[in-house]
Amino acid sequence: MPIGEVKENNLDLILSDVEALREKLKIEKWIIFGYSWGSTVALAYLAQYSQRVIGAIVGGIFLGQFSLFENASKDKLPISLATFKNELKSFIEVNKSERDLTLDLAEKFSTNGLAKQAKISWAMGARNSALALSQDVIAPESSNYLEEVTVRDLLKLNIVFNYAVKNNFFNWQEISKKLKDLIVPMLIFHGDDDLMCDVSNADSLAVAYPKATYNKIKGMPHAIKEKKFIDETSELIQTWLRELRH
Repeated sequence: MPIGEVKENNLDLILSDVEALREKLKIEKWIIFGYSWGSTVALAYLAQYSQRVIGAIVGGIFLGQFSLFENASKDKLPISLATFKNELKSFIEVNKSERDLTLDLAEKFSTNGLAKQAKISWAMGARNSALALSQDVIAPESSNYLEEVTVRDLLKLNIVFNYAVKNNFFNWQEISKKLKDLIVPMLIFHGDDDLMCDVSNADSLAVAYPKATYNKIKGMPHAIKEKKFIDETSELIQTWLRELRH
């Protein structure tokens, strides 16, 4: 599927694709892994196909709640995300191409200053936004939204808000009820300095699935790029896998 494509892109079809892959590879049961949006998919897959899962590893937890974007930025930036969603919906309804749609959105919401630029980039975790927002400043090199945020970033943004408008994220309340009756081993890890997906997501999952092993990693942001965090999460996963085998 081309990046940014929203046609026939929804959670149910993604789960069907994952299950089709398992069948194609002739794997009876497997360990699933998901990070960020991948954790959403992994949890939904576990709830629907638990009989096929012997273990689940999830990190950077996102529980599919669009309100989290609103909560994360409501005190910092002026634009209502409900307004953004309505604008996106109007763009979708006139059937613009994916590239034109995302560029139009970026242009529309970046004309009134850097705060609006940050509002969009916060929602997608685009380059420089986390650092800028955490320091309550916008880096000078970020002054031109269309130059700083790539078309790839915008296409990702388009998918996220398209999911939100069409309510394609899963219902966390329903998923948590299904998880309650499962006994599949699970490892949860989440950075306590995650500005993209607040650590409360992981806390909520740990409460809903108390059988899981939960590790909160001090100082780790959403994007795992520093060697110390790569090493720490790798060791964490390897240790959990060794315990699972025994």
